[in-house]
Amino acid sequence: MSILLYSTINNDTKERILRTITKLFEKDVIEICQSTAALSCRLKQPHGKLELVITLVENQNKLTNLLLMHNLFINIPIILLLPGNDKEMVTIAHKLYPRYIGYIDDPPEALIEVLKKMINRLNNV
Repeated sequence: MSILLYSTINNDTKERILRTITKLFEKDVIEICQSTAALSCRLKQPHGKLELVITLVENQNKLTNLLLMHNLFINIPIILLLPGNDKEMVTIAHKLYPRYIGYIDDPPEALIEVLKKMINRLNNV
């Protein structure tokens, strides 16, 4: 199993999300991409054991860049974490067909519950 974390944010927010993810997964199963070029390169490779992608989106421009790569996300569950509840960003986010849309400032427990449910569902398929 492999979890891909995409974040161009390099601050406490990213570290907090990473700590949340490592409560459920070993660090060695978490891949991190810090640019859209790196994400695109990784998603063009065979997915292998890649189970899901968690994205931290810092602004609408970064979200639009993800939308341009939507064909690379086919058959990969996506969790989108947005900077806020901006109506336009949420509308764009839905075009990626994510399994879950949350917000960067949500409590860590929310992400943990979503991850548990997604992994249970993946393991039962």
